[in-house]
Amino acid sequence: MSALAIAGTVTVGLATGSGASQAHATSAATTSFPPNLKGKSIVFADGSPPQQSDTQLYLMTKILKSWGADARIVNETGDPAAVTVVLSGEANAAYISTGDVINSHLVTFGPAQPRLDYQFVTTSSIHNMSQLAGKTFGWSNPHGVEAEMYGVLLRKFHVNPNSVTTALAGSSSVREAALLVGKIQATFVSTAQWDTLKAHGGFRDMENMAQVAPQVADSLMAASPGWLAKNHSSAVAIDEAWLEAAKEFNTQKSKWIAGADVYAAGSATKADATAQYDVFKLNNTFPATSDAFSPAHARFNEVVAQSVGALVSEPPLSKWFIDGDWTDALKALNIK
Repeated sequence: MSALAIAGTVTVGLATGSGASQAHATSAATTSFPPNLKGKSIVFADGSPPQQSDTQLYLMTKILKSWGADARIVNETGDPAAVTVVLSGEANAAYISTGDVINSHLVTFGPAQPRLDYQFVTTSSIHNMSQLAGKTFGWSNPHGVEAEMYGVLLRKFHVNPNSVTTALAGSSSVREAALLVGKIQATFVSTAQWDTLKAHGGFRDMENMAQVAPQVADSLMAASPGWLAKNHSSAVAIDEAWLEAAKEFNTQKSKWIAGADVYAAGSATKADATAQYDVFKLNNTFPATSDAFSPAHARFNEVVAQSVGALVSEPPLSKWFIDGDWTDALKALNIK
């Protein structure tokens, strides 16, 4: 049975606000909107260099700054490095995969990117998925979202994972470079990176992962349990900023493209940003709705991660998922 089929059989019995969620939700009253964040510092860790696909996070920092916070992004190479700076206290929250949330004993309290934004790309000598046998696939993390996508992909096309060599190849920009020099023959890259590879020639866009696995999240917003216990108002503000940035994305294309052009300055063009936006919009990547983050969605992604061997343990959902902050953010913005 495929990972998606396994996940599709899950029946989630956790009601919104139960378990750890309920304890956290009642720890503080719902704050007014917009929040007053004067004097607060909010630092995000992102496991990639500045790139257009992470414009949502950049827009969130701008929104949080407009509310008075000292908000910034620490860019790292790969999810493990992003987790490390959160655990060390250098950052408050991170955009990381479901598997990394669970394996690192962090807690997700809101959405990051609820839909995937990856193309599965190979050298042009590979014409179909069965021809992956004997080739080298590059990823940045054997327990992150790439592992989840890779497992789903192999199961869908009935490829024996033992027939493919895997190699640690760094962040998506590093993997793109590894493809160009022939160190690997297959990997996941962003839409903008695929445009670069396509222009170069010699590569094939095999699959759009948002279409292959539409319910798999690219990433979740996560923090340490200790930080969340002491910073309810900041966590709510982060979720509010996410919703506001999502609204901007869905209604102000030119503003999003301008933000992408600033955040990833020098690494991609405005035309790349336009193409990235169009793909995001087609895949409904940032829905400003309550179902962008839910126990059912979290549980689905946990089962997908578990089914591809991305989890080192399987704690109950209440240990790594809370929705009190998200619920308060929805109330503040009057989103049902």
